[in-house]
Amino acid sequence: MTLPRCADIATRSHRPLIRLVPAVFTLLGLCFLSEGRTQTCVDDDGDGWGWNGSHSCTVSQPASSGACEDPDGDGYGWDGTASCRVNATGGATSNGNCDDPDGDGYGWNGVASCLVNQPAGTPANLGNHSQTNCVDDDGDGWGWDGSGSCRVSAGTNTGANQGTNNATCVDDDGDGWGWNGSNSCVTSPAAVSGPAAITDLVLLTGQSNALGAGTSFNPALDGGHHQVYAFTNSGWRVADLHQVWDLGWHPRTEPGTSPDNNLALHFGKRMVERDSSRVVGFIVATAPGQPISHWAYNGEFYNSIRSKVGNAINQLPHKSKLDGILFHQGESDGGDTITYGNALRGLINNFRTEAWFDYNEPFICGETSRLPVNNQLNSLNRDSDPLTSCVPATDLPTHLDQQHFTAEGLRTLGARYADRYLQIVQ
Repeated sequence: MTLPRCADIATRSHRPLIRLVPAVFTLLGLCFLSEGRTQTCVDDDGDGWGWNGSHSCTVSQPASSGACEDPDGDGYGWDGTASCRVNATGGATSNGNCDDPDGDGYGWNGVASCLVNQPAGTPANLGNHSQTNCVDDDGDGWGWDGSGSCRVSAGTNTGANQGTNNATCVDDDGDGWGWNGSNSCVTSPAAVSGPAAITDLVLLTGQSNALGAGTSFNPALDGGHHQVYAFTNSGWRVADLHQVWDLGWHPRTEPGTSPDNNLALHFGKRMVERDSSRVVGFIVATAPGQPISHWAYNGEFYNSIRSKVGNAINQLPHKSKLDGILFHQGESDGGDTITYGNALRGLINNFRTEAWFDYNEPFICGETSRLPVNNQLNSLNRDSDPLTSCVPATDLPTHLDQQHFTAEGLRTLGARYADRYLQIVQ
């Protein structure tokens, strides 16, 4: 008899329990003990990668000196005691430049994929290349064959264990590893080769809700993605909320602390979730607490935006202009006035006169939580311009001030901006 999974039991909890066989009661108990509120990492095939109910995860077990057996050739195996990597040399020294926001052991150092527990500079094991064109400069088992990502230990360049890892492989956190209903599996995300791969370049500007100040951070929900880049105080990097994106803060000035949230990150992640061929780059330039007059043409702040966008584009040889602008402002104006409406349209026209933006790209704003100015913002949905739009936000959770969105609200808001952007450009 095959017992149902914990998730299956949860979905059937409305049925009379008297109909469940005793074995299922036992499984219910095990689910409660093993998963609890955090849902432990289930690794049925013993390859070291599993599923915790929402995203891929790694199984943490004691190290063993036994031989690492890898029957499916995915680069991960079992040594009799613990999961192991057949391609990695391990080592206590971590690569300080390797950013691994989702904690899966694989990261990005700004140029190449990397292992967070691998000594920096460890060369690729060229003798194990199953494909002569697969170049793995950082020795993490993943490489590049000139057109796509590839595994140096696998027979194809489309992912490990290709026979069983197919379209049913669900990879919610976008780390390249997922769950196909019974086993961990490898997805085939779009190949990324640094910021030069950015397909969609956007500017986010606005007040404190655009900055995200005063919100919380959840590593499981707010980690970066290797196809989402931010323009930081150190140039283009894979987006990480700990980086400094604007005003010398992230939004804090101490990157070692837990950061605040930002809708631009979730815009990028949603874009990639909807279309894995996209690589998103965003620029953040905000003015917390300022009315729309602060964006006056050729004013100090407007010129700072002009300079920042120019610097960001100059570091992307394949880009000459933005692909869209995201605007979230209005709290400091508040009222439903013609003055605000005229200023908003004036700002759009001013941006469109810049060499880095034009009349063929979307300008998208978002509602405030509840202010009358929303009527002017929503007028972008009623005009004759198909490239201007406004996304809803009055239903999103806020802090006690009822003006600033919570982290949960910003995650949803970023996704809504992305959905509207794709609706316009596709």
